[in-house]
Amino acid sequence: MTGAENLDRARKRKSARKRRAVEEAIASLVRDGHPVTFLAIAQRAGVSRGYLYRKFKTEISSERSAKEREARRIGDKVVPLRTMDEYRHIESLLRGKIDRLEGENKTLRAEMRTLTVAIERERGSTEYWRQQYEAALVRPKNGR
Repeated sequence: MTGAENLDRARKRKSARKRRAVEEAIASLVRDGHPVTFLAIAQRAGVSRGYLYRKFKTEISSERSAKEREARRIGDKVVPLRTMDEYRHIESLLRGKIDRLEGENKTLRAEMRTLTVAIERERGSTEYWRQQYEAALVRPKNGR
């Protein structure tokens, strides 16, 4: 057997191994109820996403469109299935938003305390002037 024939056989074996790994990755994602994404398949099969796009684009796209029609119902909302990385990313974004809102809430509460003190001060001043006005009305006028 020549060197070229050996290389050709090795290339075919490697291609068959990669194809089996991709098919097994797709099957395991479907079986486990995970979304079928190019990234998830590439990670499970140990191949590049470029390889998947070149060799399996139509199969994966059809599987994805079938899976995208499926969704999880949470309360009265329909939520599409996502990968764990997507869930972690969403959780991170939400945690950041919660932290920002808690900071804003703290600032607004401090501002509210300051304004409450100012209102009470003005209320006291208003009450003082009201009493002065009433006292002036009750005082007898000179000469009568």
